[in-house]
Amino acid sequence: MAELTRGYCFIMYTNPENAAKAIAQLDQYEILPGKKIRVLASVNNCKLYVGPLPWHITSEEVVRVIYASAWDIEFVSIYRFLNHNAAYAIVSFKSHRNAALARRKLRPERLFKCNEVHVEWAHVDWDPSNVVSRKLS
Repeated sequence: MAELTRGYCFIMYTNPENAAKAIAQLDQYEILPGKKIRVLASVNNCKLYVGPLPWHITSEEVVRVIYASAWDIEFVSIYRFLNHNAAYAIVSFKSHRNAALARRKLRPERLFKCNEVHVEWAHVDWDPSNVVSRKLS
């Protein structure tokens, strides 16, 4: 039997205590005989990790391709480690919704003609150190 499309909603609480209470009370709540709902905490993540980037593609080209492939982008940060020939990008979006849509849309084989690149959620608390910035001209 084919699964039916499941509905979902997001509810934002004004404080973490009320959110935790709602999750505890409503997770696995039976709405119909044999039909329970799942209630989970959601992280408002607005950043994606794109990498490892092909070393031969310039940072300017990476930024151009990402901006051409997604919308509602706040900024794109490219990180290159010269002594390791490694590079990756962090793409920051204005909303979690658009980051989630972009995560599904940004396919490495379309972006860089390369299957080794991954598009994943960036760690929320990740903050790189020893970063040198420069504006693209």
